[in-house]
Amino acid sequence: MGVGECPYLFELLEEIRNTEQIKNISRNLREFFDKLETWTGIEINDLFDAWTVADIIQIEALYNKSSSSIDTNVLSQLREIVGLCLYYLLNPFETNRIIGGPLIADIMNNIFSFISNKSNQWKAKIYSAHDTTISAILSFFQANYIHQPSYASALFFDLYHLPG
Repeated sequence: MGVGECPYLFELLEEIRNTEQIKNISRNLREFFDKLETWTGIEINDLFDAWTVADIIQIEALYNKSSSSIDTNVLSQLREIVGLCLYYLLNPFETNRIIGGPLIADIMNNIFSFISNKSNQWKAKIYSAHDTTISAILSFFQANYIHQPSYASALFFDLYHLPG
């Protein structure tokens, strides 16, 4: 359940990538991007390229597998980069809807099925999602903030019946 090969999403992403805001942020971070390129051997042209590298380095750091070049200052800057990417990616409602929409639709369908007694009576349904999808769901519910969800984050939705 994801966006797969959605041409419209790729078009929107390209528009976001080419905004003056992203270009300015990328220019301001060029020196840091050069360091990342040296450390990783991966070409970084803009903020969104850096996001891919940031994801890898952050996970390596979690498992104590990162290089000696990666210190707390670098990790802090990488978290900021990921937060900026998520913010600019999910701030437009359309990208937010495309990325988080399929999962939100399934959650809502399950809730409505349960309410109308059409469900298979499962007490819980568990989904696995990438941090981008979790961020999209938070953004959809207008809880968007400029931070990446913690590694292995989870969202819980409870359904209560209030008599009356």
